[in-house]
Order: sequence, then C-alpha cells, then structure tokens
Amino acid sequence: MDLAQGDAAFTMKDLHMEDNSIISMWLLSEGTAPVKVTFKGYSGDKLLFSKDVNHVPRAANIWEMVEAKVNGQGADKLVISFSGSDVIWIDDIDISTFK
Repeated sequence: MDLAQGDAAFTMKDLHMEDNSIISMWLLSEGTAPVKVTFKGYSGDKLLFSKDVNHVPRAANIWEMVEAKVNGQGADKLVISFSGSDVIWIDDIDISTFK
C-alpha cells in the first residue's frame, strides 16, 4: 500500500470475535515515517470498538509485529486502516482470544 497516495484500508467480514481479542499482523515499511493503524470492529453497521496504534518502524525494510488488544465481543466485521507517508506491506493477520 502506497500511503503517500492517501490512506488505505481493508475489511474482513463474517468474523466471530470474542471478548479479550488480540489482532496482530506483520508490517514492513519502506521508510521510517510513523504509520497509524486503526482497528474498528462492527456488529452489522454498529461500531463496537475502535483502537489506534501508532507504529514507528525501527528501520526501513524490516518486518515488525503490530498488535492491538480489543474487546471484540460480537464483532462480525473488522476494518483495518492505515495512514502515513511510506509504502507498507502487510502479512499474516491473526485474531486470537485469551482468557
């Protein structure tokens, strides 16, 4: 995603999220400018949670884990949006639940 061209987002549908969820992914940035990652969980069209993570890459072109702990109880849709100024790559998105 080339964030210099504007913000980017993608949507995951038909989920079954639980309370005490962790959303994680690997992110690689071609630069060291901060990347704002916003996680929004919905039940239908109702917003259940919104969590911002401000990620500052340690160096260009290295994979780093980005994660957020959320109360995802009842969420069936997740929108992940990104804003920044560099090209980024995303891999291995995972939603886990802890007790």
